[in-house]
Amino acid sequence: MLLVKLECRKIAVEELVELLSDYAELGFRVWLYDKKVYAIFKISSMSVLKQLIDKLNAIQHLKFKFYRIEEV
Repeated sequence: MLLVKLECRKIAVEELVELLSDYAELGFRVWLYDKKVYAIFKISSMSVLKQLIDKLNAIQHLKFKFYRIEEV
């Protein structure tokens, strides 16, 4: 299990929530601060995280970075 902290720009909160609901475990948090969308979530494996990254890369104009990925 991995704990992931993510920052995104140029995406709506609702869109990120919809995307994370397909990949993240229940209980994830998403919020908006200073025109950036942040998320903290748990994900089952690195391969699932790679699938999520592919989906994020497919969204045009989206900029994102991971603050931390740690094993829990």
